[in-house]
Amino acid sequence: MEKIEKKAPESSKFETTEDDKEKVKSCWCYGSVCTGWLLFLFSVVSIIMIVVFLSMRGDPDCHELSDSESEEEESTTIDIEHAVPTDEEHLLRIVSRGEWEARPEQHEPVHLHLPTKRVIVAHTATDNCTTMFECIKVVQDLQKFHLDTHGWDDIGYNFLIGGDGSAYEGRGWEKQGAHTKNYNVNAIGIAFIGTFNKNTPPEEQLKAFKNLLQWGIDTQKLDENYKLFGHRQFSPTSSPGQVLYDIIKSMPHWSENIN
Repeated sequence: MEKIEKKAPESSKFETTEDDKEKVKSCWCYGSVCTGWLLFLFSVVSIIMIVVFLSMRGDPDCHELSDSESEEEESTTIDIEHAVPTDEEHLLRIVSRGEWEARPEQHEPVHLHLPTKRVIVAHTATDNCTTMFECIKVVQDLQKFHLDTHGWDDIGYNFLIGGDGSAYEGRGWEKQGAHTKNYNVNAIGIAFIGTFNKNTPPEEQLKAFKNLLQWGIDTQKLDENYKLFGHRQFSPTSSPGQVLYDIIKSMPHWSENIN
């Protein structure tokens, strides 16, 4: 009789045991948890980045004033229609206190009686500026000097005219300035940014000055028969510089009589 040999069960070399199944199940669960946390963290970071980006786009203070395009967006252009427009001759660009990041006034200001009858022109005796970025830096430094060194309530001038052709709001039309000792009452102080003992202001700066005065008349902040003076007529100073003083002396509203 032939002997029949029983075959042993196939090798369990690749057989999955209950322990192996539990291990695989644990690894799968762990991997799922990790993946879930990674997706959650990615979503949170993405949301934060989107919020920050949108808030920066909506905040004008986040704009960098490094080129003419951003300068246009940061300023206000006023249409002065006192004459027949020739190209952009009748346009005035105003840079508000908020746009040049003025510090707040220290005390309640004294208000002028409008319309004002006197305009006193000075120069800042600083470097000239030809871009809005440069002019804003000068205006900020002047306010810091007037507040921290002189102890004044605010920047002394009502307006400042930059070499970039913009008018920078100081105390504005309605508030009494601190530009000419003993003569701030019923006077608007306007400073040309720069030093003009020998240098001539650029045409854009002079044009902005004239348009600012006309804007004052058009809005009834400035008397149409106002008198124009140089700072040196009231104080022992070279301001507004000999060259600029000679220019304003040739203007129709200039007056030799300070009384």
